[in-house]
Amino acid sequence: MQELAIDWTRAQELYARNGITTVMHFPIDDFSVQDKAEKYFQAAQYINDMINNQGLKVYIHASSGISRSPTAILTYLCIYKRVNTW
Repeated sequence: MQELAIDWTRAQELYARNGITTVMHFPIDDFSVQDKAEKYFQAAQYINDMINNQGLKVYIHASSGISRSPTAILTYLCIYKRVNTW
């Protein structure tokens, strides 16, 4: 977020102003296989909790790159919804 000059406090204010009640910053180190494995599993647990336990609508996006968000969603779908991948 620092590299992209994202003001996290300002982003949270904008989220709140637009009715987004739960905001989570969840960094994942792309250069560590261990970190990715742990974090994607943890992200799937958070997604499952927000959707199935808290009844929230969930929007997931990454600040940079294009693979983190879909990978987190696919991890959730595979583990909790037992969706078969190709």
